[in-house]
Amino acid sequence: MLGTRQSGLPDFKLADMIADESLLLLAQRAAFRVIDLDPNLIRPDHSQLRLWLDTSQSVSADIRLN
Repeated sequence: MLGTRQSGLPDFKLADMIADESLLLLAQRAAFRVIDLDPNLIRPDHSQLRLWLDTSQSVSADIRLN
């Protein structure tokens, strides 16, 4: 609203929504497959993902509380 850019998609630091569409869809399908197969992320190969999500959620909660 305050900048010179008036419309379009926002700039992302990790991906380009247009150029990387197929890669983003592939990642989305993979994420849904992980959750379908292991919804509580209890498999050993998902431990790092579970830890990252737990940490991210606690940081988000801290930000909302402050």
